[in-house]
Order: sequence, then structure tokens, then C-alpha cells
Amino acid sequence: MKESQNSVPNGGFEAGSLGPEAKGLAPNGWATSSGSPQPLETVHESRPGSEGARCLKIHGDDRNRDGGVHSVLISLDPDRPLQVSAWVRGGGAVSAAVGLCFGVAWYDADRQPIPTPDGRNTTYLVEGYQENRWARVGQTFYPSARTSDERGQITRQEPYSPDRIPADAAFFEVGVFTVDYPRPAYADDILATQEIVPSDWVVGWEGPEDAKKGAQELARVASKVLGTDVVALPWQERPAKQTFVVTDARHAPPELAKRLEGKRRDAFLIQYPTKLKGREVCLLIANDEKACDFPVYHFLTRYMGVEWVGPDPLGEVLTLQPGWRIPERIDDLQNPDFEHRYWQAHGMNIRRWLAGSFRMQFHHNLGQVFDPVKHKDQPDLYPFYDGQRHVPDPEKNRFSGWQPCTGNPKAVEIAAQYGLDFLRDNPDKVSFSLSVNDGGVGSCMCDLCRAQDSPDAFDWGAANLSNRFFRFYNAVLEKTLEKNPNAYVAALGYGRAKIPPTGIRVHPRVLVFSVCDNSNVEPDYVERQKLWKASGATPCLYMWCWDGGFMSVRHYPHALRDAIRASYEMGGFGFYCEDITSWAAGAPKFYALARLLWDTKSDVDELMNRYMRLAFGEEAAPAVRAYFDRWEAVWEHGGKTYRYNTGREWRSAAHLNDLTREDLTAMDEALSRAGRAKATPEQKRRLEYVETYYRWLRVNADQYLVTRELSNEAWVSGRTPEEVMRETERGLGLTGAFDEMWKNVISADRTGWLLSARYFKDPQEPWTRLYEPIRREVLAAYDPAVDRAFDAITKDLLRSQSKGRVIAFWAGQGEAHPELAKWVRTQVHLLSRGPGANLLQNGSFERGDPGSPPAIPEWDPYSTGAGTTAEHAWSATEGRDGGGAAAVGRAWVGGLRRTIPTKEGGRYRVSGWYRTEWITESGLHHTLFWGVGGGRWPLSPTGGAWRQFSTTFTATSNGTGLNLISQGQKKGEWTWFDDVEAVEIGPAAPALDEKQAPAGRKSDSPHMGE
Repeated sequence: MKESQNSVPNGGFEAGSLGPEAKGLAPNGWATSSGSPQPLETVHESRPGSEGARCLKIHGDDRNRDGGVHSVLISLDPDRPLQVSAWVRGGGAVSAAVGLCFGVAWYDADRQPIPTPDGRNTTYLVEGYQENRWARVGQTFYPSARTSDERGQITRQEPYSPDRIPADAAFFEVGVFTVDYPRPAYADDILATQEIVPSDWVVGWEGPEDAKKGAQELARVASKVLGTDVVALPWQERPAKQTFVVTDARHAPPELAKRLEGKRRDAFLIQYPTKLKGREVCLLIANDEKACDFPVYHFLTRYMGVEWVGPDPLGEVLTLQPGWRIPERIDDLQNPDFEHRYWQAHGMNIRRWLAGSFRMQFHHNLGQVFDPVKHKDQPDLYPFYDGQRHVPDPEKNRFSGWQPCTGNPKAVEIAAQYGLDFLRDNPDKVSFSLSVNDGGVGSCMCDLCRAQDSPDAFDWGAANLSNRFFRFYNAVLEKTLEKNPNAYVAALGYGRAKIPPTGIRVHPRVLVFSVCDNSNVEPDYVERQKLWKASGATPCLYMWCWDGGFMSVRHYPHALRDAIRASYEMGGFGFYCEDITSWAAGAPKFYALARLLWDTKSDVDELMNRYMRLAFGEEAAPAVRAYFDRWEAVWEHGGKTYRYNTGREWRSAAHLNDLTREDLTAMDEALSRAGRAKATPEQKRRLEYVETYYRWLRVNADQYLVTRELSNEAWVSGRTPEEVMRETERGLGLTGAFDEMWKNVISADRTGWLLSARYFKDPQEPWTRLYEPIRREVLAAYDPAVDRAFDAITKDLLRSQSKGRVIAFWAGQGEAHPELAKWVRTQVHLLSRGPGANLLQNGSFERGDPGSPPAIPEWDPYSTGAGTTAEHAWSATEGRDGGGAAAVGRAWVGGLRRTIPTKEGGRYRVSGWYRTEWITESGLHHTLFWGVGGGRWPLSPTGGAWRQFSTTFTATSNGTGLNLISQGQKKGEWTWFDDVEAVEIGPAAPALDEKQAPAGRKSDSPHMGE
């Protein structure tokens, strides 16, 4: 562009002083922004392809972290588009810093700033850029719609939009500056113009606003590839050598639009060359106005080689191609296999992967259909239980915690009208939702509803009400189809409707989003999809693809492939997953997921190889692939039953059970090889994020594996006591290393590669919600693990030494290893005094009275959730030795609990026996576990045999809770408990020990430290 066409004076920084004499001075035509002018300098360097030889350098360092310049106020015609661009370069990534920013500020006729909604007065084209490479950033701002009176005063204007010129703008300025960035940064060729500049390229649009946005995106990215300005403007006004037009089928030539008939709403056609209004163009036609960006992103990827492997700016992969030419002919018709392809993907625009398409209403929705604000005058629409109707309180539980009275004929009429209205008002949607409300209580027990239930509906811990709901769905759908023959009803296969109904045929236009967890009669997800298909429904997929809430890399692209293909082969065409994405862990699987949903025949291995090459480079790709493959191998250890339960063991340390030392060694080696490979700075930076995230996970995994090894008597016996002591101390020290990485690295991340962008505003939230529960379990496991290891050492020593000598040995270890003092004191206490008496009265359940519920002295038989009461039992003869025992039967959540009379700081052992009746692993619709204090441990089905459970802990209070828990048991399934005891195994640390204890590794866990 000619300098005369650029409204920014000295936008290329070619005028004025150069070199050291320019240090600390704003370039000609520019003024210093906030911060010291000291870092500013015009230097003899320019971006690739520039016609000039200079650029602006901002010398950032630890003393000068802020600096920059802004232009003078430049007059503006608010009725004409304004094109703004710049070339920027950072000095490399710095965690917990912001970076280089470039933006536009608007001013009114009185030269007063026009604030943006966030109060910053600046619309940023880039904010926080740090990458050490030149990148072009640009945007075209379009006039805002407004009306004025006869005097020219604005009477109405559209709300602020970041791609619009404010209606009352008369001036603007551009600014480039760093914020809290201790590295050098550069800017070059800053442009702002309202001139019509001759160009080889123009991108235009026809029809909807989304077509315009698609055109702007094509122009923005193509500009980076070509290294020149590509404009997005009304195309008929701009002659150009190459014209692109983005549109939808309604505004496309009829003969081309016809080719999209009968295709998915996200289908598209790219046609070149073709004539449009007498001009040769490349036409990008979306089937639906909501999908105008899909042909754009497909064109950029397939024909210009642009890919995205993660969030901006590091996730963009493109090559500068000034000589790029469009192919001689393009006839590219694309039609996705899945209509609905959606997850939130915080921090990244996954529509670039042709995903992120929300075409089905399907989630919890009966609260919306029967909104108590709208229908509160009709109490017979709401649940009947405890002898009366319960109209939900709109202030407390407007949309959840209850289910409507689906037996009421009026409910069908209301729901059908809701569906007709929704589909009329949302023509881009395929279905309307009748999914059950979230929350376990509040189901209707009136005669009309109960008559629709299966005979065994309330034999389950959480009542199985599928029959009533699917009868209701069928009736509503039939009513809706009378007026809208294309309608679908969507519903969750979840909660009280998670099991296919019996005795009725589900309409095939009922889309069931079956949830992938194992709490079902058929735990194998793919087999469960077949059951839904056999019921008549169309099976769709609802998965939990979280990275957050796990301390491993959850990598399972082949399992996703198999689940998606199976659903598609059964007629399914809807997919949704919940996600909490850390892109260093989840990007490869989501890259594959997006492409599988578009084309279920995609080769997952080729997709993985392609991602690795794009993200990490040709040389490092095989090694990084090996790293992720190892994580997938860990995942596959779960076997067929658990393979598709992508949310299994969420927020629990149990998800680490399949991990081994050999896995960590293989991952270490793979990433080491990758780190030695040749790669670009961007590829190395992406690998650095992968390595950093792994190092954090590895500290936790290492500590978890230490607890597993210390609990293994054979492992302990194969080592000297000193080796065991040192490994125990090393494991303790990992707590500090983990906490430091979380505080200074993971939670400080603002790229999305390490910390999910969902939590940028409050990084404490993911710690409290997602990671602290896992850490609590890992640390809680350390106490009993060390006790077991030291018990094994004592056992070995007593084979050849007297008790007195063994006591002396442990006394010496207390001096040599002061951090292990509490466990050493425990061994001395047990050797010299033995364990204390059972602190639990009636721990063997010898006292009790049968009944419903039974009376079990000293114990609290409790029940929570789902509107069903847990069954409890007491028997005088069911115990291990033929004596008393207590049991938990059918329950949503039920159990036996009590408080152990502990003393703060004291050490205790809790143990007991249990056996299960009619519970098998293959029908794992239940969860059994027991907990004490902050720890919780699973209980596996025993097939009728008695099995012991045991742990040790350090009390953190006077009184510690003990809980024996069953969740989800069905009628006839029982878990019996007997001989539960809690004994003291060591006193609290004496005050002298506390004073002499070394500084250091304290923990928030109730089971770590003194």
C-alpha cells in the first residue's frame, strides 16, 4: 500500500532518528503511551516482505515491563469501513505475564473517548502476544446501523460490537504497547485506511450477517498466508483479480443450492470458477446461515494449508505463501456424518475444526417446558408425593430438583406446543428437548404416573422411571408431528430415564443422548447403545471428555472412534461432551474427535500422526506420538466394560490404579527424544507445554506409586530398611514439589495449554473442585502405606531379633529420620504396648433389633437422595462367626455411620469385614466404598465371601467420622458388615517432638505431617 493511502503517520517507522540516538524517543508522528519512554527505539529491522527497513522495538526487561506508543487522533468517516492492521512480534513466552497489545481507540466529535463495555476504551486486535515470530493482525471495522433526526443527531444505534465503528465516532487512534512483559517486542507496518485500495484479492458476502463474518475471517487468515492485505468488503464494489463470496443456500444460485438439498444443515459447497452476477468468483455456500464459517475454515485448511492445533496464538499453524494460487477448478461438496457436534472447548474456537455445531436441543429441559413461573396456576402439572402436589419455588428450584406429572393429559398438549414453538423460532435446530430435570428427588407418585411405570420401577436405588417418560415422549412427538412432520424429540438417557423402557416401542424420531457412565444395568456403553436401538430409539452420544479433574492424560482416540462409528451405524447423528480442557493434554484427542464426527471413516492413526507433525514437527512427531500412545495404553487397561466411560474415577485418585513405573519410564524416554529433535520455536513451545504438564502430573503419580510400593510387603522385603526409609522421605518431599508447580506454573498459566481457560478468572476454583479431592486421597493413602511398610520391616526383624532390639532399632530410626517420627513412634508403641481396645461399642453388631428400619445401637443407618429410602437390615445370625451383622440394601445413597472417639494427633487403625450378596462386577450399577476422616476407599463385590478392609490414619480432630457406604444397589442386593473396630496404635506427638521437628513439609491433608 502506498504511504499516501495510510492514515497512520509514519506507520512503517521509516521517518526520524535511528539507532542509539533514537533510544527513549517516540518515533515521528507517535506519542508515548503509559510506562517509561526508555524502552522505545526505532531499529534497522523489518518484518518479512516489508517494503521498508525499520520497525519499532520496545526493549522490555525486568525494570521496564510496560511501554509503547499511540498515534495522533485520526479523523474518521463512520459511514465507511475502516481497515486496520499491523505486524507484531514478541520476545518469547513468559508465564504469568501479559505481552504485546495492539488496538484501536474511538473518540467522538469533541475528542472525548468512547468507552467499550469493559471500560477500557480500546478494541484489541491482539492482546498478550508473546511469540517470537512476526505475525500479521488485522481487522475491518464496519459502520454501525443507526438512525438520525433532521439535524443529524443520532436517535438510535446498534449496541457496541467489536467489529463495528461506534455510530458517534469521529476520530480514532491506534496504539501498540507491552503490558507486564519483560522481553523485547516489535511492531511494523501499522496501517489504517478507509480508501478503496486496488487488491489482487477481495472477499465478499451475500445474504446473512454470518456470511459477512465468514468473509471477514477468510480475509483475516488469508492475509497472513499471502503476506498482503486481503479485504472483506461488498464484493460488487471492488474489482479484483480473485474474488471470493461467502453465502448460504438461500442466497446462492438455485442450481448450486439444489445440490445441498437433503444434506445436513452444516453441509457446504465450494465451487470455482462460477459466475455470480456476471462476475467470475469462488463461491463458498453454506447450507444454513448458521454455518457460513465452515466452508471458510475448510477452504483455509484444505487449499491454503492452515491448521489449528490448540488455542491462539500458538495453536495456529500456517506458512507464508506470497505466491499462492487457487487451484484451476474446485468442486467440493462436504456433508458431515453427525449433525450435532458440540463441546465448549474453552479458550479455542473449534469451529475451525468443523465442530462446535449446536443443532439439537437435548439437555435437562422439563423445567423450561413446565416453567413454574408460567404454569404455577396449574398445580396438577407438578409432582404429587407425600399426599400433596408440590409446585416448585421459582426462587429455589425453578428448573431442577423435580419432575412434572407426565400422566396428566394436559402435559402432552403443553409439551407439544412448546416443541412447535421452539422449532418455529429456531429453524436451525433439529430437535426440541424433553429431558428429565437434573436432581434426584421430586418425582410424581400420582396414580396416573404410577400406572405408566414398569413393575420393578422402584426396585432400584434410584427409581427407574423410563417407562413413564418414554410413553410421554412418544405421545408428545406424535402430537408434534401432526403439524411439523420433520420434528425430533431429544432426551437424555440419564438419571431416572437411563435404562431403555420395557413393554413399549420408542418412536425412532426420539433421539436418546445416552450418558457414558457405568451406573447402568449394561455398563458397556456401546452395548447399551444397541439396547437403545433395539427399543426403537435413535441412539446419540453424551460423553465426559474432561482433562480437569484427572491427574493423568486421558487419551482415548480409538475408543472415541469405536463409540462414534457404532452410534452412526445405528442411525445416531448427535454427539455432545462435557469438557474441561487443558490443551497440552487434550488437544490430540479433540483434534481426532472433530474429524471423526465429520467423517466417521477417518483413520485415527493418520489423524494422530498428522496432529503430531503439525504441532511438534516432523522429527519430534514419532516420539510425542509414543508419549500419547502410552497414555492410551494405560486407558485401555480398564477393559471393555470401562473403555467408553470417559468420566470414570473423576476427581478420585483411583484413576491412577492402572499406571505403573514402567509407564512413567516410557513417557520420560519419549519426551526426552522429542526434546532433542529439531523443531521451530513454535513447535518447541508447544512441546514445552506438553512436558510441563507431564512433569506436574508425574510428581503426583510418583507419590501415588510410592504409596502403592510401600503397601506391598514383597517390595519392602526386597529392600533394606534404610532404602525403605529414604524412599518414604522422598515420597513425602513430593508434596512440596507438587504444590510449588501448581502455584507457580499451572495455576499461573493464561494460555489454556496448562490451565483450562474456563478458570482464568478464578484459578482457585479448579484446585478446590477438581484437584484437591485427588490430592487428599493420595495424601490420605500415605499414612497407611508407611504403616504397612514399617509393619513389614518389624515383621522381618522379629524373625531374627528380640523385641527389645527391634524397639531399639526403631528408636534409632526416629533420630536418623525425624520426618518419619510419627510412624516410628507407632512401631515403638505397638511393640511395647500393643494396640488399644476397640473404641467402637457394638462394632460387631451383636446388639440390634430387626425392622424397617432396624434399630442398631451406636450406628446411624442413613439414606440420602433420589426420593427413595435406603434399605437397612440387622440379623443376629448373619455375622462371620454366626453372630450379629448389619447390612445396606437397595439405596441411591445409603450406609452406616458413626463417630470414632479420637484425640487430635493420635494414630488409629480402623478395620472391618464385609460381604456382598447378588452383586457382580458385570452389573456394576452400584458403588461400594468406605471412608474415615478425609480418606475414601472402594469395596469390590465379594461373591458372598467375607473380606477385610483396613487403614490407619492420624486424627486431625477430637472425633473422626466413619462411613460404610453403598450407592445404587438394587432390590435384593445387600452388603453386610461385621467386626468393625477402631484401635489406637500410637499417641499424639509429644510437645518436645513438635519443637524439635525440622521445618518443612507440612500439608493441608488430615493425614500428613505432625
